[in-house]
Amino acid sequence: MTAMNDAQAMSVYDAHAPLLIALGLCPLPIEPGTKRPALYTGGGYAPMVNWTTRPPITAPQPGAGIGVRLGDVLVALDIDTDDAAIGCALIDGVLPSPGLRTVTKAGKRGQTLFFRVAEGQRVPSKRFKVNAVIVAELLSLGKQTVLPPTVHPDTHLPYVWGNGMTLYNTDISTLPELPADAVERIEAALAPFGYKREEEAVFAEGGEDSPFKQFNNYAQDRIDEWVPALGLHKCSRSRGRFGGWQAVAHWRPSTTGRPLEQRNPNLKIGRKIIFDHGAGQGYSPLDLVMAALAVDFDIAFKWLDEKTGWSKAGPSVDFEALAGANKPEKAPEESPPKYRFKLVAFSAMRPGLEQLYLVDELIPVAGLVDIWGKAKCFKSFWTLDLMFHVAMGKEYRDRSVQQGTVVYCAFEGAH
Repeated sequence: MTAMNDAQAMSVYDAHAPLLIALGLCPLPIEPGTKRPALYTGGGYAPMVNWTTRPPITAPQPGAGIGVRLGDVLVALDIDTDDAAIGCALIDGVLPSPGLRTVTKAGKRGQTLFFRVAEGQRVPSKRFKVNAVIVAELLSLGKQTVLPPTVHPDTHLPYVWGNGMTLYNTDISTLPELPADAVERIEAALAPFGYKREEEAVFAEGGEDSPFKQFNNYAQDRIDEWVPALGLHKCSRSRGRFGGWQAVAHWRPSTTGRPLEQRNPNLKIGRKIIFDHGAGQGYSPLDLVMAALAVDFDIAFKWLDEKTGWSKAGPSVDFEALAGANKPEKAPEESPPKYRFKLVAFSAMRPGLEQLYLVDELIPVAGLVDIWGKAKCFKSFWTLDLMFHVAMGKEYRDRSVQQGTVVYCAFEGAH
């Protein structure tokens, strides 16, 4: 086989896309080393900006992984946490009946469950946070998910199917139907863990004539007047054709676990759109100011109005009154009692979803480990060697290792 033939060898996408198409699904080629839909152009990959509407790609996609478009007939619940209690609560809460199975897949953490959509049902995508961290996401309209055996860009290991069932050999009509009250079920399952519904401002749904829509458009046309003043981390001019800014969305945790200094500036702020590519989330100017400065709507509006001078140049509108009228009413906040430890009934216990060992059968993922030995027997040296394997994700003496960040604290010695 020639070098050219090697480069054009059947990819994960080429091998599995026909199976999804036959089942009535829309496969998406995934650019190698990423989780982004992209199209092979002959000399490389170009982002697929219209993947939410275009028909399935049947041309060869060298080296590409595979994803599937969601929202049409298939939706997914992405459990994005290794907290076994949260994962089990979500599974028990969303599956229509106890003991029912569905297709699942796993990647870096948690797992993803697939459901079919009732005919004519339009399910919006939604994220769910506990303590400001996303723990679950309902993936539907406008979303896609990467499928096995595509290689995960962070772990460099293939995604895997969870229980022997796959989307490639399962009739979609046999999947459990997503309950009509799925959002309420998810919220109820997360409530014991501190979940609180994030109210959505009414003005965000306004039409083109809405004063808030006009204000956001006005601010977005003048991003140079206020974006630098936000103090965003790594804020700089983007290299885009139409100008704009790029920065790190410091108010959310890294999706790859990187510290702030090592994160890429995935937040793109342009005159047409503001989008965080790391989290797949769009913002209006007001939303961005509220997130970046950690302020409420009133303060964000006044700050942005001061930077752009809109109320002086715009129509005569009482925005103070509008702000109060359009903000959702908040229920009185009750401070629930906080307990350091949570008791779980034996009947409520479920098998854990997480990997049990940091180093297989040697160091657990959660717990305390005592390394004991007589003086000068190289305990510290052995510990450092072991933890370097964890930090690098390398197998340790034929034992599998779960890669992660290691913090070494030396509390002995004078200096």
